[in-house]
Amino acid sequence: MTKRAFLTRHSTVVMALAASLGMMGISPANAEIPSDVGIMKTVPDAPVIMPATAGTAEAVAAWTAPSNDGGSPVIRYSVRMVDAATGTKDIAVKDGAAPETTLSFTGLPGGVPVRFQVQAVNAVGAGPFSSLSNAVIPASRPSAPMIGTATAQVGSAVGRWTAPASSGSAVTRYHVRMVDGATGTKALAVRDIAGNLTSLRITGLPKGTSVWFQVQAINALGASDYSTRSNAVTVLGAPGYHTGTQTIGYSVQGRAIALTIVGSPTAKKRVMVISEIHGNERGGAQIAKTLAKSHAPTGVAYFVVSYPNPDGAVLNTRGNARRVDLNRNFPGWKSDGRPGSAYYPGTGALSERESKAMYAAIKKIKPTAFVTYHQHLNVVDYGGGNKAAQATYAKGTGMRFIQLSRYPGSQATWLHAAYPSSTVMTVELPARVPGPMVSRHIAALKYLAAHH
Repeated sequence: MTKRAFLTRHSTVVMALAASLGMMGISPANAEIPSDVGIMKTVPDAPVIMPATAGTAEAVAAWTAPSNDGGSPVIRYSVRMVDAATGTKDIAVKDGAAPETTLSFTGLPGGVPVRFQVQAVNAVGAGPFSSLSNAVIPASRPSAPMIGTATAQVGSAVGRWTAPASSGSAVTRYHVRMVDGATGTKALAVRDIAGNLTSLRITGLPKGTSVWFQVQAINALGASDYSTRSNAVTVLGAPGYHTGTQTIGYSVQGRAIALTIVGSPTAKKRVMVISEIHGNERGGAQIAKTLAKSHAPTGVAYFVVSYPNPDGAVLNTRGNARRVDLNRNFPGWKSDGRPGSAYYPGTGALSERESKAMYAAIKKIKPTAFVTYHQHLNVVDYGGGNKAAQATYAKGTGMRFIQLSRYPGSQATWLHAAYPSSTVMTVELPARVPGPMVSRHIAALKYLAAHH
């Protein structure tokens, strides 16, 4: 309210003041009257809130001074911080001296959204609060992940955890350490993995090893503390094989690789039959599956893997899902070609999950005879061992009996080198394998099994 408006509205007060001055011998015209005489002072209006900003463990409120200070200069501002998620007010209150129009709140937890309100204060008192600011989220290094339940499997252990609550900066990676449970201090393995993962399997562990896990979360601002320790687990050893079907491994895409044993796993004569290591060479699968449903003679056992390359079988490709020719991926490996080329052997011997599964099974079974089926050359390829038994197989199936080239990293080449006393044979079937041909191969297999 201006002085003129006040004097007009309150003329009676002014006239009384003039009369009092006259009685004291003072001319009203000559009197010095303060400029704010008669003006009623009030608290200031609310400031105008401006966009808030956030940084590392910090949030900053901003505003502009109120348009009406109530007739008394603003001496300070009171800023309150509000929890934007819950609406809880006054989680922090700070005063800032006028004429400053920003105020920083530091030491804030990361990931908690906040908003601000501001009130101006003059000599009369505090005015109303402004409207709420926008919500901002201070950032900080992450809190520690919550450790989950560790588990042990054959030759491996798995650590699990739950991602920490948001700290305003995304977790970019986790630092996982697996500690020797016997000593509690020695880190047996340390791995960094992507921030979108919440478990890690560590393989190649000896049976009976006791381990536990701890995990750190890392973002652009730093690393969290380590989580608490997981439970301790003890690595399992490979179980013995049993008559019937069991899983010996998994493909790149997670499909099971099954081994079917017909007869006693400890039989003196152990005949291992593998078909379709190349997923688009399907002829041998029917022979292998038929053999798996048959009966083995006394003293003989069949170890049958019908689909050692299940991804290739589904995709109808020679290689596995990583476009690797598994029959060039065994020990004796040699670099050759690029990914996708017909005989690409992978990045090294046993680089593929399927090759590892077959290699481990062969090492465990120690077959006395090994037969693998391919297509489409229509020959029996002598790989080593009992030549007469293999020649009889070829005669019984009406196929030529020859010896093909030896390829580095092939399953049969490695196996004969590793077990020179074993009978090793590759059967290159013709393009079509009708039912009667399957029966002839089953009969020839049974002869080979008994006479190798």
